[in-house]
Amino acid sequence: MGKPARILIVDDDQKILESMRTLLQYKGYEIETTSSPIEARTYLNQNIFDLALLDVMMPEMTGFELLDSLDRTNLGTMFMIMTGEASMEYAIEAVRKMANDYIRKPIEPDELLMRVELVLKQKRIKDEKKLVEEEKKSLEKLLQHSQKMDTIGTLAGGIAHDFNNMLCIIIGSAELALASVADDGSAEEFLNKILTASTRAEEMVRRLLSFSRLAVSEKEPVDLNTILDESLKLLNPSVQTNIEIRRHFCESALPIMGNSTQMNQVIINLCNNAAHAMEASGGILEVTLDQVTLNEKQGRCAELEPGQYARLSVSDTGHGIDPGIMQRIFDPYFTTKEPGKGTGMGLAMVHGIVKNHGGGIQVKSEVESGAQFDIFLPIIAADVSEAAAPVKKASPKGKESILLVDDEEMVTDMTQVMLEELGYQVTAFSTVKKLSGNSASGPLSMILL
Repeated sequence: MGKPARILIVDDDQKILESMRTLLQYKGYEIETTSSPIEARTYLNQNIFDLALLDVMMPEMTGFELLDSLDRTNLGTMFMIMTGEASMEYAIEAVRKMANDYIRKPIEPDELLMRVELVLKQKRIKDEKKLVEEEKKSLEKLLQHSQKMDTIGTLAGGIAHDFNNMLCIIIGSAELALASVADDGSAEEFLNKILTASTRAEEMVRRLLSFSRLAVSEKEPVDLNTILDESLKLLNPSVQTNIEIRRHFCESALPIMGNSTQMNQVIINLCNNAAHAMEASGGILEVTLDQVTLNEKQGRCAELEPGQYARLSVSDTGHGIDPGIMQRIFDPYFTTKEPGKGTGMGLAMVHGIVKNHGGGIQVKSEVESGAQFDIFLPIIAADVSEAAAPVKKASPKGKESILLVDDEEMVTDMTQVMLEELGYQVTAFSTVKKLSGNSASGPLSMILL
């Protein structure tokens, strides 16, 4: 059984009011009555009634004038006009005023009940149609969002592929140069810096490929304490001097099943957003990591199952988030930053990464009082003690013949030099056309495409 319909009866005849109240209440409706059209207008503007029965002739204003005085744009109330006049003019006027029904007094009880039920049925159909339209609009927005993300993914994948080729050339050339320098301390140092920066750029490419669904992000047991420490070390030099960073680490390890590169991205993005919110006047950026137990109620709030979670909190004392945009902060492309300072993808990426890690996000903010982002990630039972540094092994050498084909000529040249340094006999081509017109000398042991 649904909630009983609420009906307002407006008539200056007290006997009619009471008799209709008694009849409709007996049928289970919630009834309110008034003999004042002015009072009725106040009630109706609250949008709490399903149906209003309006008498035409009343002292303060007519039922038609009462209809005219209402803003019915978003009003969910249905209207039935009642009159003791037999004139057809009133019926026509009821239609013009877009009343839902018209009935003449005296009213037979059975007829009144039947007409009331018919109008309320119209309302139920109207409400159902409105819900369908709202759901349709919601699905259209989801479709547009999905198409937008697919477009971004395709673009990211293309950029990542081209960028990866350039990095391959940079890293390979730096390694070759590093192998050829003869104990030159300064040159070796600079080359190592090139390799370090290029390796970080490789991680960015992997993130782009992951975002475009062209690569699967591998997860392993990692300690959030370690990742947070590394992230803040990277972040610290870029934060303005008028912003104080306060950090609170958990005393024990907090192992999660995650991707350390992506978790680093989450921390950096949240901290950069917090720092930007305090850019003008400075403030305190506080990063806290602790272990919490979410009960059933708390889990529902964060869309998570009850259990043990690592909670990463990033808060600031900046300008806060306007309540009007709170629902949009995780939307792709949405940003309040001026051109050149934000793409609108930071929080969208954070949201995607956290959800992909089985976690949840809660945001608390007040205008001019800062904001706080709480990230919840499920804790696992695993040993995340640091493994011994891997022993660097010499690259295997050989004398076999290799056919190398790549459409990027610089990649082909660099790879050929590296393989020949290892003793292999390499025949390299940058196009299939050149390959078809030539052949490698001797039998091939391997073909690299």
